[in-house]
Amino acid sequence: PLHIAVAQGALGLVRRLVALFLWGGRDLDVQNRLRQTPLHVAILASQPALVRLLVAHGACAMARDRRGRTGAHLACAGAGAGVLRELLRGGPDLHVTDYEGLTPLHLAVHSGCRESVELLLEHGADVDAVDIKSGRSPLQHAVESNSLEMVELLIR
Repeated sequence: PLHIAVAQGALGLVRRLVALFLWGGRDLDVQNRLRQTPLHVAILASQPALVRLLVAHGACAMARDRRGRTGAHLACAGAGAGVLRELLRGGPDLHVTDYEGLTPLHLAVHSGCRESVELLLEHGADVDAVDIKSGRSPLQHAVESNSLEMVELLIR
């Protein structure tokens, strides 16, 4: 039910369900068949208010889905900077790689979201991190994608 309420953006219902989960001593990081937690669903649905609520009540920003992606990975892959900003309140490890060896910064560069890249760099993301498949840094990925804006940003 929590996953469904989050997917529908039902903030009031999510608040009530979170309260019930906490009252009953239940973990907010319950996973669906894709190994997504309610926090993952809130990120994928681009719901910053729900991300804030779940993080504030102890949802784990470091839980991994079936592809090894954490909340930061999902936020950087296209959820937008507002969602990422809320997620960063939970203090996620920005150096962790998914199962393909990509960091959140790699994914933010691929998505082309300048604000997300700036947020990650401000919060200590490693601009020189290399992926495990090709050994390329976010800068090298930006060059290969012909993204002059990302190249300039990463060099600065």
